[in-house]
Amino acid sequence: MLALGTQPSLAITPYDDVLVQQAAKDIQQENYDEALGQMTEAWNKGTHTAEKAFLFGQIYRLMLNYSKAKDYLQEALRLKPDFRPAQLMLADTLLALNKSKEARPILQNLLASGYEPGQTAFLMGVAATKEGQYSEALDYFRKAETEPKVAQEAKFQASLALAALNRVKEAKQAMAESIALNPQSQTADFAKRYMGILSQRADEQRPFRITVSSGFDYDSNVTLSPGGGTEATGVSVGTLYNYFENKEAVLQSIMDQHYSQLDEQLGLPFDSADPTRQLAQLIARVHGFIEEHRDLFQLYSRAEFDRQDSPKVATRASPSSVLERVSSRIQELLDQCQRSGRLRGDIPLEIVSWSLQATLQSLLADWYRNPDGFSLTHRGSELVALFFAGAIAA
Repeated sequence: MLALGTQPSLAITPYDDVLVQQAAKDIQQENYDEALGQMTEAWNKGTHTAEKAFLFGQIYRLMLNYSKAKDYLQEALRLKPDFRPAQLMLADTLLALNKSKEARPILQNLLASGYEPGQTAFLMGVAATKEGQYSEALDYFRKAETEPKVAQEAKFQASLALAALNRVKEAKQAMAESIALNPQSQTADFAKRYMGILSQRADEQRPFRITVSSGFDYDSNVTLSPGGGTEATGVSVGTLYNYFENKEAVLQSIMDQHYSQLDEQLGLPFDSADPTRQLAQLIARVHGFIEEHRDLFQLYSRAEFDRQDSPKVATRASPSSVLERVSSRIQELLDQCQRSGRLRGDIPLEIVSWSLQATLQSLLADWYRNPDGFSLTHRGSELVALFFAGAIAA
């Protein structure tokens, strides 16, 4: 629990020096649980300082507990309002919590002060990306590219912004430049996965529909002083995996964002009270979603997952998994069709449902092998019409 209020400054104690120093070392060695225990004791038994709160925020952030990190970083700024490193880390943490509107004023203040202009411009670009302001994001990422510490990540993000603006050839060039800066980095590894899709889109001149945002990781790059004080000497730029444990988690997060869009589409009202029409519209929405986000599914199919993780991640990310998400809804609408007399009752509902969904899965498998061969949505509507022609009650 975060205790507010500054304690009076007393004589230097182990709680203000030794424990803090040890916590900083444990952060460097990625022993976050140990560091958290030491900082908790130092906070409870020693003086409360902005620097201690900053380290707390740093630890929680590295443990991916962004809500706790935000609380301690805000406490650091309550104790020391102009603590620039805490401001930058707080803004980045707010972005991780998808609170770009709260992060923007902090970042604008940092830009005005001239503090870490490259990293600050990068985060402004991330904020603009999260809000769908891709032209603004591109401008900020271009500014961030001049800072060596963030150049590779900035070029990667600039590529995604260009792609979102349908400037695919420029996006491909920016992605290649990002990889060339450090071909062995994690960011380059992830960027290489996009290159094939960008190349294909450049040839086909079709829109690119995948976006992802990233930010900074923070290390314990601080100089400690007696009395629990710390003088921050900067924060280190991280990688694309800033908010995630690994690249699979990044991809899964993108998938989750797109699934939330699907859920919104499926929640829209139907234009008819007829359950057969509603079912046709539901399936058309699903097929439309799959076609719209085909690049995402192709990215998953090209990704090289570890054997242990690949079955779970790849299965959830496959196009067929989208149909599985609405399987119960399909059966519910078929049941309404049958109960209202719109569907023949001489065949068990389970068999009718299985037959329709097996047909849809077969269609999807054919389309996925050759997505440019035919329109999934159009062909799906035809098959649904044929299915109901044989299943509708006379």
